[in-house]
Amino acid sequence: MELLWKNLSELQRLMPTKRFSLSTAIRCSLQTINGIEELHSIGYISRDLKPSNFIVRKPSENNNLIYLIDFGIARKYIDHNGALKPRRLVGAWRGTARYCSLANHFKQDQCRRDDVECWFYMTIEFINGKLPWSEISKYERDEIAKKKQSLRKSEREAILGECPDGWSDILDIIDSCGFEAAPEYDTISSIVDKVMDANSITYEMPYDWQTINELCEREPSQASPH
Repeated sequence: MELLWKNLSELQRLMPTKRFSLSTAIRCSLQTINGIEELHSIGYISRDLKPSNFIVRKPSENNNLIYLIDFGIARKYIDHNGALKPRRLVGAWRGTARYCSLANHFKQDQCRRDDVECWFYMTIEFINGKLPWSEISKYERDEIAKKKQSLRKSEREAILGECPDGWSDILDIIDSCGFEAAPEYDTISSIVDKVMDANSITYEMPYDWQTINELCEREPSQASPH
């Protein structure tokens, strides 16, 4: 058990504006998609990706890594021979309504694409501060699903809000990914990299939580990294 600090959800709420700067939001997006790809590379899908499952070290440790935690409902998507497990006709609802995929809302079997879709909703929240369905009760999953469907239709621009150019393309890439296909991690990461370049964002820049001194004195969380 390794001692870590705070998760991304906690840190965003501690920001004066309740949102990350673009610099922090974009680099969080890049680190988290890389972590998801790493999880998939060892044969597992999370099925419950959300900001509170990504955690960092204290700013005083000068470590910028973001760690993926909590694999309580993770599932191995390959068998002992390394082959993809067949798609189940019906899947149980799993995860967190705010971030879960549309397939999960409709109780369809989940795959790697669903994890990346969860990630996409996270990034909208990183950038805009909240999701348009954040105020909907987690028990009203059908209403949340309708908002996610509207993201694919007339409300895309409004829901993406201040997301940079390329974010709409990322959604199209995710939605075009088949159940058995590996998500286009490299293409997605390349789009995020271009946003970094266009906004003069570098890996060496401090993250928002590293520039707020009073946060450094808060008690850490305890969790295991991926």
